[in-house]
Amino acid sequence: MGLDAADLKPVAAWPDRIRPASMADLAALVDIENRAFETDRVSARNFRHLLTRGNAETFVAADPSGRLFGYATVLFSRGTPLARLYSIAVERT
Repeated sequence: MGLDAADLKPVAAWPDRIRPASMADLAALVDIENRAFETDRVSARNFRHLLTRGNAETFVAADPSGRLFGYATVLFSRGTPLARLYSIAVERT
């Protein structure tokens, strides 16, 4: 039995702080990515694809004020139960 995007739900301990990303998060995702990595960054164009047409799910983590401080993207293999962690980044505090 495989796991797919529909099986991924917000973490119960932080139901209002970890949620699926949306296009409204694009600028914050790119900002986190650019601060977390010096090379091999996910571009705004790639994030847009992952959020709208990619076979992927991106989750964001927000502080109590709603400011995003991290994300994780999982890619799903079509027609299989396989998935892989594509990218994860969390801001330094």
